[in-house]
This record gives sequence, structure tokens and C-alpha cells, in this order.
Amino acid sequence: MALVNVDSHDFLGLLSIIKNSLWLALTDQKLTPETKKVIDQAAKINQKLINQIKQASHG
Repeated sequence: MALVNVDSHDFLGLLSIIKNSLWLALTDQKLTPETKKVIDQAAKINQKLINQIKQASHG
């Protein structure tokens, strides 16, 4: 298996797009509570990834 070297800012840019998309989805008033729960979980996981990448790149 080959490893690919990617700068942290590449990941952070993509994760920011996901973060914004999830936030927009959460503002939809037509979502069921179950769907909102799933999107909220995805948003929390995405934020954890952002935090871990920031910590790894600065630590």
C-alpha cells in the first residue's frame, strides 16, 4: 500500500466544505428529528477531524 503525502490545509479545506454543507442541511426545517440527529452526529465527527488535524499540524 502506498502512502500519499497531503498537507493539512488540503484536508482542512475539504472538511470546511463538509462542515458548511452539514450546517446548511441542519437549517432545513423539513428534516425529521432522526435525520437531524444523523446530520448532527456527522457534523460533530467532522469537527473532531478538523480539531485533530489542527492539533497534529501545530503539535
